[in-house]
Amino acid sequence: MPAELKSFIKEKRANWERLSQILSKAEKRGLRKLSEEEIDGLGQLYRSICSDLAYAKDQIRDEKLSDYLNVLAGKAHNYIYQKEPFRLSNVIRFYRYQFPQIFRDTKNYTLFAFLFFIAFSILGYFTVMLDESFASLVIPPHIIDSIEKGEMWTTKITTVAPQASSAIMTNNITVTFIAFALGVTLGMGTLYILALNGLLLGTMSYLIQARGMVIPFWSFVLPHGIIELSAIMIAGGAGLLLGSAQLIATDLSRKESLLVKGNLAVKLILGCIPVLIVAAIVEGFFSPLPEVSPFFKFSMGILLGFSLWIYLSFSKRY
Repeated sequence: MPAELKSFIKEKRANWERLSQILSKAEKRGLRKLSEEEIDGLGQLYRSICSDLAYAKDQIRDEKLSDYLNVLAGKAHNYIYQKEPFRLSNVIRFYRYQFPQIFRDTKNYTLFAFLFFIAFSILGYFTVMLDESFASLVIPPHIIDSIEKGEMWTTKITTVAPQASSAIMTNNITVTFIAFALGVTLGMGTLYILALNGLLLGTMSYLIQARGMVIPFWSFVLPHGIIELSAIMIAGGAGLLLGSAQLIATDLSRKESLLVKGNLAVKLILGCIPVLIVAAIVEGFFSPLPEVSPFFKFSMGILLGFSLWIYLSFSKRY
């Protein structure tokens, strides 16, 4: 065996064997049984073996090796670029296993989004405490007018609950997608959305407290607010994940990193949609009801929030 061929095989064999193992697992159990690490590895190893194949043909010129690499690259290509038909079972599997796992794998981005949001909430609270005129820069005028009168602006929702719920759902999904999409601005747009919403919550919290409306306000916000805010924080994390692909150096090229992390970020957003739908239904039909006691509303919010975080934290791998 020529020295160049022997050296080339020795250097590259581990990658070829790893790709072969992943492909064997995919053949026996299907792509959905691969871990996130194996799926990412499949793409990286495919690109690597294509480069090895080109080198083997042009420089090594060993027909047996070229045939082996060509077959291996062909199998990997078929798995990477195959289009899997739509199946309800795949949707169920995504929400049951994949979405919670991706959330856990990227939880640091969501945590950062949450801490950033809380920091601006605190800033808004203390800023309006020092100067109440700041509130007019953040809160819509009609809400400020209602607060000044000691009235909850949410009472009108109960008279048009179906339309209100639909509008709320549309708005929440829009905000979530914007928080994610602005991640392409190196994450700066995502941070702006988080900061703006944090200021809004903090500012409004102080005005509500100062006007003695704490119970009516929080009994409206909490039933839907915990899961709604959770979804927005996950969307913020997805946007920051997208931004990190452009800023943080890895073994992948910037384009490849954007594709890999962008795929994860999109899945996080898709996972949030049912959460936002439930939040909108609760906000439109339950949260504004004056006949429901605050204690029951608080309990509903805690129950929904607890259920969501148990699901995200403890769902098993598929």
